[in-house]
Amino acid sequence: MSGTVDIPRTPTRDRGVLTRPAPRAPEPPPIVACDRIGPDCYAVFLGERVVGFIDVVGPVSVALAGCRYDRAVEVAQAVMFERAVAALVAADDVCQAAGPARTNG
Repeated sequence: MSGTVDIPRTPTRDRGVLTRPAPRAPEPPPIVACDRIGPDCYAVFLGERVVGFIDVVGPVSVALAGCRYDRAVEVAQAVMFERAVAALVAADDVCQAAGPARTNG
């Protein structure tokens, strides 16, 4: 009999593999919704944020980007309402990628 004792080893972490946090699941895209706010005017929401408005003028849907109607800027005209909504979502993506507006002062 030798003088060594077998000690059972406890599981160890394998070079930091277990210490890394699990990757986060991607967030689902925000829901696009439209609310009628006037006879021919709709507010377009991306999640809970207003991204623009659509004025329906005859067969044309005019997309206005901005969170305030009185300051919104025309970004597209489309015969299909859905394309006007898509133009507002695309314009919002561009604005979000550009970051906050800078002011002098």
